[in-house]
This record gives sequence, C-alpha cells and structure tokens, in this order.
Amino acid sequence: MKHFIFILFLNVFLMLPAQELPPIEKFTASDYGGDNQNWMISQGADNYIYAANNKGLLEFNGSSWVAYPSPNNTILRAVNVIGDRIYSGCYEDFGYWLKDEKGLLNYTSLIPKLKEANINDDQIWNILDLGEWVLFQSSHALYFFNKETGVFKIITSQQIIYKVFNLNNHIYYHVANEGVYLIKDGQPKLIISDAVVLEDRVINMFFVDDVLRILTRNSGFFHVKNNQLEIWDISANERLKRLNIFNSIKLEDNSFVIGTISNGIVKISNTGDFEYVINQKLGLSNNTVLALFEDANHNVWAGLDNGINCINITSPIQTFIDYEGVLGTVYSTIIYKDLLYVGTNQGLFYRPLKSRDEAFSFVEGTAGQVWSLYNHNNESLICGHHLGTFSVDGNQVEKISSDLGAWNFKKIPNHDNLLLQGNYDGLYVLELKIKLGRSGIK
Repeated sequence: MKHFIFILFLNVFLMLPAQELPPIEKFTASDYGGDNQNWMISQGADNYIYAANNKGLLEFNGSSWVAYPSPNNTILRAVNVIGDRIYSGCYEDFGYWLKDEKGLLNYTSLIPKLKEANINDDQIWNILDLGEWVLFQSSHALYFFNKETGVFKIITSQQIIYKVFNLNNHIYYHVANEGVYLIKDGQPKLIISDAVVLEDRVINMFFVDDVLRILTRNSGFFHVKNNQLEIWDISANERLKRLNIFNSIKLEDNSFVIGTISNGIVKISNTGDFEYVINQKLGLSNNTVLALFEDANHNVWAGLDNGINCINITSPIQTFIDYEGVLGTVYSTIIYKDLLYVGTNQGLFYRPLKSRDEAFSFVEGTAGQVWSLYNHNNESLICGHHLGTFSVDGNQVEKISSDLGAWNFKKIPNHDNLLLQGNYDGLYVLELKIKLGRSGIK
C-alpha cells in the first residue's frame, strides 16, 4: 500500500449558474394542430385543458389534442370553462361551446342576444366567472351575460380597458389614462388614480393578508392604502422593475408566477422573495408568455408566443441542465455532509444541498474524468478518478492512490476498514487507517 500526506489546496471557485428547475412538458403547434400563439388557458371539471389559439379552440384530454376552428376564422383570444360550457371570445364575436353525444364541441354565438348593442371592430380579451353572470371584456366595453335570463348589461369606456379582475366577486378594471375602477351597485367608481396607474399598466390585482396588492408592468408590486399606492417592500421588487411583465397568477399556496415578454417566467415566493426564472435558455419553449393557468393538480400551464408548456411546479424532482457546458457529462453524484457532489468528465464539483441559488464550485485538483463517488460509512468520501483515487473533505482532496482509473468501490464483508477498488488494470484493496486524529483511506 502507498502512503500519501494530506495536502491542503488553495480552493479556486468556478462559478456556475444554479439551474435546478421543475420538469416541463412541451407542446408545439404540430402537436396540438393550431398556430404558434396561445392567449388564454382554462380547465373543465373533467380535467380537460382548453386553450385560446390563433386558429381557434384547443382541447387536451391529457393524451391527445383536438383543434376546433375559430367561429369566424379570427384569432381566439379568450377561453374560460364555466359549468358545462366552454366560453370563448374572438374578434367581433363571443359565445360558448357544448359537447354533443359524441363528445365533440359545437359553438353558439351570444352576439344575437346583444340586440341593438354591437361589438364592431373590437376584440374579446378576457372572460370571468361571476356566478350567475359571465363577464366578457373587450377593449372598450364590459359585457355582463346572465346565464339564467339570457340578458346583457354593458359598461362602456371611451379609453382602452387594459384588464379586468375578479377579487372576491368584486369587479375591478384598469382604464388607460384614468385609473382603476371598482363596480359598486352596478356602477363604475374610480378608486385609484395614482400616477403609477396612469403611467403604467396594471397586470394583476390580489388580496394578500387582506391587503390589496397591485402588480404593474414595469414598476413592480404595490399595496393600496387609503386608495393610494405604496411600494410593497419585498426583495423581488427591484428585479421585477427590470422586466416587461405581461401576466401573472397567484398560486393556491399564495406564491406568484409571473409571465414576461422576452424574459420567460419568474417564480416569486408568498413572502415576495425571488425563487427562480425559467426562460428559453433554461428549457421554456419561448420567452414571451401570453397566458398562465394553474390546473387542478397544481401544474402551471403557460400559453406562449410559440407553443404551450406545462410546468410541474410541485414536483419533488428538479432538473439541472448545464447549458454552458462547464460541468460536462455527469458520471456520478452523491450527497455527503449536506453537500451535493457531482463527478463529471471535467472534474469534481459541489454545492450546498439546500441552496437552489448557489452556484456549483470546482474542487481544485480534480480536473479530468471522475468515474465514481463513494461514501464509506459516513466517515470518508472517496472519489474514483482517471488519475487515481482521492479522499474528499469539503472542497479539498488528498490523493491516496496513483493507480489509474478507479472505476468503482465495494465493501468487503466483515471488514469495515477495507474497500475493494476496481481499476483499469484490475482489483485493489484500500485500508482505512487513523492518522493524527483523522481518518483516511490508505
């Protein structure tokens, strides 16, 4: 047996971006039989997924897609499943779809019920469920349809209606150059005319801890106090201000998923801390997110400028993809003393197990092919390497054998201090010895 002295190496950190992300299932236009862009997503009681696509309505049963052409061959922008009806809206038309005895969808337009009113040269952008009523939002009007009586109530606006929100069965909507309105006793009431809502767009509104929060396109999160906006002091806000936010949802666990133009998806915790970003470089099909939806199983569906993605946000399995190619090909991984070690053809890397944001660091002295990693009785971490065998202690290594190519390690029965090692040229036996109060393989 050869004996080697412990050598302390100066640790030089090679920083790699942490990219542990939830699994993503991707669907392309050829998969679902529609166009690239998808504008709104909903789900039925049977768990079928519906998407408003440029070419029409898409239906997904969990296995296969069916595409239905838009009623008037225009872009379908809105869809919402309410009861047994799939309500949808497009250019100059809105209505609902019902399944026939064969399970196929048939469309009924609600435009004839408008009578003297019209929707000329306008687009339906959103559909909300209000119990007895269904709300269709266009650029200049809110159409309230009573499902029981079939009558309409309409609120119009000279300025563009950016977005409409249902908070605890109260309707709020943002009007360009005017502010945020609340519909009270059937009439709109201007409640927020702060400079922020005049100069920026309101992307979403939420109640968090019984406080009304507002997310804007370019100015981050605010909360409402005495009908005035105050910045919500959360750590993610400064980062959000650098993004062009297009939509967002609050998940059932009260965390946030935010969709952007050109920057993919951002995940924010329920306390307002930045968690991670998923963009095209990190596995998303496209960086422009047109729609977000949380399904019954807590998956997040993203309607993209090019495709549809389903993100398993709650998956216990996370995916790390080394897009920069610095880590190389992974041959072995192990968790040892709360550190995650990764052995690759480039060497040995490590990072704290529970730190998603911390980068992988290179263990100096291990450049080259790592074949295996072995935890010996929680006393020693052994690294099998092309250049020999190393004992690993945190970010430091000691070379304990120069025999090339340590492929694998196996326990020898009834000999806890011995290991059988497979090398390029045969078998070796390693013996654990105590030296200077520390254990080491010799």
